[in-house]
Amino acid sequence: VFVAPVHRIISALVFNATPRDVRDVIVDGEFVIRDRQVLTVNEAQLLEDAGEAARTLFRRAGITTRVSR
Repeated sequence: VFVAPVHRIISALVFNATPRDVRDVIVDGEFVIRDRQVLTVNEAQLLEDAGEAARTLFRRAGITTRVSR
C-alpha cells in the first residue's frame, strides 16, 4: 500500500514495497520468477541437497539431531 502523494516513485517502491508485492522478476529479458513461482531452481532438489548437506555436517560433528537419518 502506497501513501499518496508520491513525489519520487523509485523511492516509494524501494522503501514501501514488500516481497509480497513482487509477482514477476525478469533478468536479462528472461523470467526468473513468474506468477510468484521460481523458474530457475528446482526447489525440491535444492531442499533435498540442503538436507543431505546438513545430515553430513551433523554426522561429521557427532551431533544427533532430527535432521540425522
